[in-house]
Amino acid sequence: MASPATSGFSGEPLGSQGGKVARSRLACGPWLGLAATVFGGALAWLVLEWVHPVFTPPEKYAFLPTPVPPELSEELEELSWRLHLGNAVVVLAILGAFLGGFLGLGEGVAQRSPRSAVLGLGGGAAITAMFGASAGVVGHFIFQWEYYTGKETLLAWTIAMQAAVLATLGLGAGLAVGVLLGRRRLLVASCSIAGILAGVLAGLLFPYLASRYLPVAASEIVVPEAGPARLLWIGLTAGLLGLIVPGMTFSRSAAKG
Repeated sequence: MASPATSGFSGEPLGSQGGKVARSRLACGPWLGLAATVFGGALAWLVLEWVHPVFTPPEKYAFLPTPVPPELSEELEELSWRLHLGNAVVVLAILGAFLGGFLGLGEGVAQRSPRSAVLGLGGGAAITAMFGASAGVVGHFIFQWEYYTGKETLLAWTIAMQAAVLATLGLGAGLAVGVLLGRRRLLVASCSIAGILAGVLAGLLFPYLASRYLPVAASEIVVPEAGPARLLWIGLTAGLLGLIVPGMTFSRSAAKG
């Protein structure tokens, strides 16, 4: 006769499916989460310093007549927006892949499960990359609207744009670790909310800190320019994700289990 702690058919603990335990809390604490995402963020920064911008204007636009004819001016504007969109999508997909992948890896390591570590790294990278690409689209259209309405240099609108962008990316990272390694609906929801919160906080802090301490950096665009501004942007996002997602959903008993 099956005990109350097991199912009557399989003898497996209640809440497990094929050996996959549905956890109600994350095993990864905030310090391990911080270490994982900061390491992932550092790798992302190095990659982006190397590959960005991914898309650049064709060589035929290198030497333009002066003044630029109106029809060519319109063509250049359309091209610049296409390049802006493409670069924003690729950069945020890369950033999402590294942050989501290493956050998932940290949770897998905390669960002491090689399978969970591989699943967290690969699945977390894939899911968060998709959300990162979506964040790039969101940021592009918000910035385009700000540009045509003359609000792109206003701090409040830069904060709104970055909060929307990084909240979308944070949602992906939180959702990925919750779905792949937690599986309980409440934990998935908690991780998702924590990811959104981390992204919003990063979006609030980055424009303010950049405007105060890096006033000459072009921090009002979706992807900050290379150098200290981009490092600050990635560092804040990585640090807050690593602290808040595990911090809001961590349990010492889950780490021991």
